[in-house]
Amino acid sequence: MRRLNESGTFEWQWSARRGLAIVIGGSGGGGGGGGAFCIDGLNLFGAIGGSGGEGGDETTITVRKRTYSAAGGRGGDGGDAGGFADGTPLKANEGRGCNHGNGGQGGSGGQVAKPDLAPHRNLSNGGDGGKGFPGETLIVELHSLSVGDRFSVIIGDGGGPGEGGSGFVNGSKGTQGMDGAVIFVPLFQEQNSK
Repeated sequence: MRRLNESGTFEWQWSARRGLAIVIGGSGGGGGGGGAFCIDGLNLFGAIGGSGGEGGDETTITVRKRTYSAAGGRGGDGGDAGGFADGTPLKANEGRGCNHGNGGQGGSGGQVAKPDLAPHRNLSNGGDGGKGFPGETLIVELHSLSVGDRFSVIIGDGGGPGEGGSGFVNGSKGTQGMDGAVIFVPLFQEQNSK
């Protein structure tokens, strides 16, 4: 078995004439958290929601003029900013994750500051950003292989992280998505024993 984490050319190095190529797209980046909204006496601190994470790039392999592609995962949504309604802090919405695989769920919603910790301050934190989802995994069956057969491999980059929203307390930055990969697995034919 051989795992490739960088783009380039791969030569089939086994005597096996059959094999598998496991093609994995880049993961999406996580969304940024929303900023905290605050009323501190007569002072008002507005807030902005976090930005969504970037989607991951597709990973491709090409052999004998045929190309196989695994899509990248979508980035997580940014968390909403904190806010108030009728003077009461609202729970900010969490960011969502999207598409492909059993990826991360959205972050937890914003929390409300306890009055005893901030007697003259009403604070509503922003929601956490959603986690980016993994890229697609594609399993390709390879046939009639020979030692030295060449594969062109392009590894998809992981999506960039979303920025945290600004506010009384800034939201946290999202996480960088993981790059894709290609795994080649030779399938050796079993010989029947007499």
